[in-house]
Amino acid sequence: MSEAKPKLKDNPRGSLEPYLTALQSESKLSRKKALDDINAEIFENEENGDCDLTAIFPEVYAYVLKSFSDPSELCRDASATIVSNFIEKLPLNDYYLTYILPVIVRRIGCPEIIEESEEIRLVLIGLVRKVLDKYKVTHLLSPFINDFTSILTKTSTDPYPKVKLEACECIIQLTKILQRDFHFQSESYVKPVLSNFAHQHFRLFDENAQVRMQVTLEVGNWMLNYRDRYSFWHRMIPLLLTSKLWADVGLQYMEENEEDLKKKTDFLQDVPTHYPDVKRPNLGCRTLVMSNIGKILLCWLVLCAEEGGTQHAQSVVRSMLRGAGDDDDRVVSEAEMDSWPALLVLANILKGSKAALVTQRAMAEICQELSDPDRCRTRKPKYQRSLLHVCEALMDLCCEDIAPVAEQLFIINFTGLQWGPSCT
Repeated sequence: MSEAKPKLKDNPRGSLEPYLTALQSESKLSRKKALDDINAEIFENEENGDCDLTAIFPEVYAYVLKSFSDPSELCRDASATIVSNFIEKLPLNDYYLTYILPVIVRRIGCPEIIEESEEIRLVLIGLVRKVLDKYKVTHLLSPFINDFTSILTKTSTDPYPKVKLEACECIIQLTKILQRDFHFQSESYVKPVLSNFAHQHFRLFDENAQVRMQVTLEVGNWMLNYRDRYSFWHRMIPLLLTSKLWADVGLQYMEENEEDLKKKTDFLQDVPTHYPDVKRPNLGCRTLVMSNIGKILLCWLVLCAEEGGTQHAQSVVRSMLRGAGDDDDRVVSEAEMDSWPALLVLANILKGSKAALVTQRAMAEICQELSDPDRCRTRKPKYQRSLLHVCEALMDLCCEDIAPVAEQLFIINFTGLQWGPSCT
């Protein structure tokens, strides 16, 4: 007569021994079944509902965690399910995390990610999320900040959008749960998050709007709540300029700097004359950009900086020239240019200028320079088309006030037209 199987409650190791032994099998199906049986015995068998999981975990964790590196994806998934159940049902104790988190680091937190399966990487980052959710009301996570940083700085750049999205959610949680510890690790997170925007700007973020939104929310949370945010304005502002959160950041900045901005607030001007047909950013947004425009240059920065951008005009124009000369039409369009850089920058500046100022201060000098034979007789179709763009912008802007430079404009236009249709 065979001996009765030991009860899990009385003898955890004896009850689970057959399954633990089966994990050594060369058959992946046998290993998968053993893991399923372990999970069923501990968490699904009603007879074991009152078992002490704190006594069971030490008997099985080494076997289950070793299966995280099983050659079979099915076995890795099954082992993660067991750990997920342990995280959910065990009492709060950092003892368990000392075994679980380092194994997750080895799978998805090293410079070279070991876990090849996108689905399993998603499961593993889900375990991290579960740990953060469960332990968020305690002070037990501080010793593991390095583990979290290794995992999240790597997975936030994962090629799989769902993993990236989950990592971003975890980073947001981490900034709230471990504010002080995160402060000392924050520099490690900046580059991975920024890389989602910087590389192949128009294609990256996997064309996944959810991921873009999540990173925006993450950066917005930093700008609103991160205690050392004043040191990182120039890195975070570009990520949020076109976001709905940008206005909230500006309003909070106004509240936090009420005394410094009191004069500007008391004498707040109406929308400047000749303002573009867009909603004007609030004073906080404009002040933030004015103090950081020397470090970051984008079209929205110029819009927010207003008169504060003039001191950086050389840098702004230089960036516009690079944008206008880009081979990618989308970059050129973003810079509001579509042809040869320098002349098109001039043409578009004229389109947005005040007619009276141009007539009084610049019209004659511009026309004198451009009608010079060495300039207007350049035999390059793209150059000639750009000259015509400048003339058109100048005539549209100044209208009848163009009379004093009519001769120069005639020379430029006539010279351009003689090169044929390719220049018109």
